[in-house]
Amino acid sequence: TKYHRSAQRHSAATMATSRRRGSSAPDPLAGVEDIWSKVKATASVGAAADPAAAEAKDGEAAAETPSVPTSHAEHLETYTLFVGQRQAGKSSLITAFHNPTKDDTPKPTVALEYLFARRSAAPNQPKDVAHIWELGGGSKLRNLVSVPITPQNITSNVVAIIVDLSQPANLIPDLCEWIDIIRARVDECVAALKQTNPEAASALEESASLRIPADHADARVVRPMTIPLLIIANKYDIYKDMESVQKKTISQALRFVAHSNGATLLTVGARDKASQNNLRMQLTQLLFRTSSSKKVELTNHDKPMAVPAGVDSFDNILKIPPKGTDVADFVGPRSVNSDANVTWARVMEDMFGPKRYGYRRWQPPPSTQPITNSVANAATDGHNASWQRQDLDPVPSLATPTLTNPPNRSGARSLDDVEGEEKKEDEVFLEPAVDDMRSQRE
Repeated sequence: TKYHRSAQRHSAATMATSRRRGSSAPDPLAGVEDIWSKVKATASVGAAADPAAAEAKDGEAAAETPSVPTSHAEHLETYTLFVGQRQAGKSSLITAFHNPTKDDTPKPTVALEYLFARRSAAPNQPKDVAHIWELGGGSKLRNLVSVPITPQNITSNVVAIIVDLSQPANLIPDLCEWIDIIRARVDECVAALKQTNPEAASALEESASLRIPADHADARVVRPMTIPLLIIANKYDIYKDMESVQKKTISQALRFVAHSNGATLLTVGARDKASQNNLRMQLTQLLFRTSSSKKVELTNHDKPMAVPAGVDSFDNILKIPPKGTDVADFVGPRSVNSDANVTWARVMEDMFGPKRYGYRRWQPPPSTQPITNSVANAATDGHNASWQRQDLDPVPSLATPTLTNPPNRSGARSLDDVEGEEKKEDEVFLEPAVDDMRSQRE
């Protein structure tokens, strides 16, 4: 390179001198071959000797140098939405996946928040990107699900619904409400995709049907969602202290709803290492489209559950139906009973009381523990609160049954009486805590 630059400068100087002296002066570099011209000529000869390399494609000129085949694949992008009950721990679960070593308490999510995760599938390959949205504020902000779930992204969408095991009375109604919201939006996007790209829409629907094998006993009954659905029941640390019959009923209800929608089900605890590992493994497989040789199937209600889509069955779930019900109340020979979710809501009401719009957290049977004024701390750490109000303006649930005649249990009160007492408690109990939260934020 030094020689080439020096030769160019010397040649220019010589030519200028020759013009001044006359054209009779000889060029000292005459006959010297430029090394870069020689390399270019050699490459051109090699390309001409290979007709396949020299052939032009689609009107474009053939490359001057032989092409080198590469194995670079296009990077993968997925679009995941986390939704669910307020204060169910959505931010904590995302942090456990995205940054498991981080110990900071997440701040409450405001509306729709975004982050992304990257993963390298192989050395020297483009990194795959997982776009992650978290929707806070409960079902009031349901319209915002249309931001990440669009006809353009629908083939790469994933949805995770998070429910709170410490609120068993609200578990099934809120879960079914979010499933209805997501399914409605997904169906809209699939219908729009059929207008623009019928092949992609057909491939998406075929992929959904494969989550339930054709030889599965419930293949004709289960109606899987078109996109992958993950149901995460959080706060297992509180759930594990419940009575065995209560845990069994909750697990049956969750497994039934998950299986009938072709979803994967996880129960996760902040202090349970095995459940945290299951969470990271499932999210990695869904968000980065990876496969694992390690197959986890845990349906024991006394331990953290991990039930992949398509491995459960109604026969196993309803082997012993809840008290006062029969298998026919939930599923028929060709479809899930249209009132199955209503039946599950009534079963949960019989065991845990009516759904509370104030979201009263479950406590062990001995009621000697005093109610502590810790709402301000509960906003960031739900495990430290014995009671907290999370939804001041109740919104009617799409899947919430209207229970006009609650069961007559000894000492039971009507739903109106309970809500009236909660409203009185809120006026005295909640407002000072809200003021404290505002002053801390300022």
